[in-house]
Amino acid sequence: MTAFDADSTYLAVLLVFDPFDPELWPLLAPTAPSVGQLQAAGWVQATADGLSLPAERREQLQAQFDSASIRVAYQQLIAAELMLSEKQPALATRLFADLRTFAELLIRQAPHELADVVYQIPTDLAPTKADRQLLEYYRGLAAGLRDQYAEACTLLSQLLAQPDLEPMIRGRALNSDATFARYSGHYDRALANYQASFALWEAQSDPVRQAYVLLNEGSLRYHLQEYRAAERCLNSSLATLQAQNLLYPQALVLINLGLLARDRGNWAQALSHFEQAEAILQAENATDFLGRIANNLGELALLQGQYQAAREHFEQALAQMSSRVYHIDAYLNYGLAWHVEGMFEQAESAYRQALDLVESVERQEIAALVWFRLGQVAAARNDHQQAEQHYLQAIELIEAMRAPILAESLQISLMGRWQQVYEGAVVAYLAQSKVEAAFVMAEKARARALNDLLARNGQTNQTIGTIPSLSALQQSLAQGSLMLDYMTIGAVGPEASLLAALPASAKALRSLLIQPAATWLFAITAEQAQAFNCQIDPNILLATSPFQCDGRRFLRPAILQRLQQRLLLPAQACLQQAQQVIIVPHGALHHVPWNALLLGELQLDLPLTTIPSAASYLQLSQRLPSQATEACVALSYAGGVEPALVHTHAEAEAAVQALGGQHYPLPAPNIQQELGKYRIVHIACHGVFVLDQPLASWLQFGPEQTVSALEILTTWQLAADLVVLSACQSGVSEIVRGDEPFGLVRAFLAVGARAVLVTLWPVDDVASAVLMKLFYQALQIGAAPAEALLQAVQQIRSMPQAQVTMPLAPSQQTEYPFADPHYWAGYQLIGVGNSISTVRPATSAS
Repeated sequence: MTAFDADSTYLAVLLVFDPFDPELWPLLAPTAPSVGQLQAAGWVQATADGLSLPAERREQLQAQFDSASIRVAYQQLIAAELMLSEKQPALATRLFADLRTFAELLIRQAPHELADVVYQIPTDLAPTKADRQLLEYYRGLAAGLRDQYAEACTLLSQLLAQPDLEPMIRGRALNSDATFARYSGHYDRALANYQASFALWEAQSDPVRQAYVLLNEGSLRYHLQEYRAAERCLNSSLATLQAQNLLYPQALVLINLGLLARDRGNWAQALSHFEQAEAILQAENATDFLGRIANNLGELALLQGQYQAAREHFEQALAQMSSRVYHIDAYLNYGLAWHVEGMFEQAESAYRQALDLVESVERQEIAALVWFRLGQVAAARNDHQQAEQHYLQAIELIEAMRAPILAESLQISLMGRWQQVYEGAVVAYLAQSKVEAAFVMAEKARARALNDLLARNGQTNQTIGTIPSLSALQQSLAQGSLMLDYMTIGAVGPEASLLAALPASAKALRSLLIQPAATWLFAITAEQAQAFNCQIDPNILLATSPFQCDGRRFLRPAILQRLQQRLLLPAQACLQQAQQVIIVPHGALHHVPWNALLLGELQLDLPLTTIPSAASYLQLSQRLPSQATEACVALSYAGGVEPALVHTHAEAEAAVQALGGQHYPLPAPNIQQELGKYRIVHIACHGVFVLDQPLASWLQFGPEQTVSALEILTTWQLAADLVVLSACQSGVSEIVRGDEPFGLVRAFLAVGARAVLVTLWPVDDVASAVLMKLFYQALQIGAAPAEALLQAVQQIRSMPQAQVTMPLAPSQQTEYPFADPHYWAGYQLIGVGNSISTVRPATSAS
């Protein structure tokens, strides 16, 4: 080894100076050994392509220098090339090639340093259009990596607006813009740009870049608690990256899979993922990401009740991470680790440190969580007024994030993720006996996307549905109307597995991760409003299996009796004075057969409708009664899935004979185009609820012909006072957090129906035909839909076998074959069912 071997300054530069240029070397490192000296010492050697660093020397230098030294060497290289390029423009090509390599290194190892480099280089120095565009991309990316999300999105939007943007750069810009839009709370923009980026890389046949996009989309889906979609994205990304042997991005996928496993309560798998990622990132010396893993490991310790160990992990994370955004996460977790042990001063101090950082970055969704945690500290101190103020600050941020989102699925996911904040505010209001404020907050927590949909498709000319005040709602209620508006609190959702995995000693932590379970009832009339605690845990109402989500599980006498006692008896005095009842369910209460509760032991013979929210009740009430020219249209189909429906045609005939109109046996081509002419639409056929995709739920309109809820939602237009879906499971809906009934009901309300009569479970064909005939006879003599349904149910319950003209099953050969609630309680009227346009006498029939 010669004397100059000890001087590492030029050796680090030599390592990154690839390919070696003997003419540029003296200009780049004037104090370093000459090219001849390097050759003599064996640092460079001649090859067919010129001089290069021998492989063994390269390995020696790679072992000698850490990543920080390599970054310093690149800085020297870029600075020298920049200075020389201004005098020798031909060197600009080399400069931009080295810049590309250095920038990608910084993105992995020191993302906050990227801005310092890319802003040194003038864009007019770029030798090609692609080089200039890449530099502009790096500048937008650098702003985002410094948590300046608005600036990043502005720069990237300007870049994306260039019509001649190189496809490779467009794909990256879309992906990065989506990520920074997500951090800013613009979830619809994020998802749209991820999907656009993926499509571009797919067209370019670049599976690696597709994998990067899927990684980021999976992270967004995880953030919105769409766990199944997140898992699909992440596993697809990981498979591609493993096939390409790309370790660094694999680590990022593994971190996200670890979070997913953690939230599903599989902590051993989560730990395995985090440790695999940690090993990869240590080799990369990616300190910032190692800090994030320390934060993840602290969360695992916290969930397992190891609070001191958790705090040590969070302290390590704060020491390692350079990203201020993720410092906020660590401070929040650090505060939680104090909070759970009742050390409120330390918890509040950590939360306040997170809040100070929030004010210096633009990540609104994390700001909402900080205010929520501060609200929980105040609530723990029984300072409900302070808790209320903190929750309201969180909700103001959430509402601001929600307002620009147009994609319904993202609106619902967002509201589901933040449900607990609204619940906390409701509890704080009720603790202070602020009934009106609690009611309004409960309305903000439910069916918001449906309310917006009704506003857009109704006659209000609004794009966003308004939340009614209590006085506005009371003014809309007729004398004798009673609205029973329920709010379930602490109902578990996607975090159920995580909560189930908590140790028995973690009650305090559980109460911070989800509100203590309760069910509240707001009993509202035109004159007064009262709030009652129903003393029932909403989680016991959840189906034990997703395939048992219809309402039959509530029909056992003991269960019905308990539900009557807890859900209705608190408002018994109101019910005794009521002339009609409007039920606003929440969560699992959407599946309760309310007619069975009212007509059971309580024997409350009251017309009943249900509605997803008080806001949607006002929306539907504002719709004018139908101005359609024809009375009734009936569609019927007996075929399709087993069992065959024997009496669907008879049902349809009964409808048009009673009301006048047309009966179309299905299939009937383009029949949906005719339905807007009718005030009442009756559909008798098979219907199926699709659990995983509720808007794919369908009605059978003919052999190999189905009509999905999504098709109805996007292509139909009605002007109907009433749609009757006499189909199996037509009213079954998935109730996701954010409280959105998904399925056929949502579709028909959205396209113009004021009310929809549906079934909560597969109905008996004979009982259905009898009940429908009685229902239409009541409509014929002027009863409103809710009253007509009540009359039909009263008659069928007490109908003797001798009056049934259709063949009965052996199990129905009793004195009163339809007395059991199974035959009639599944019918539920959803919407505004207390009025209908004048029904004309029968004038025509098929």
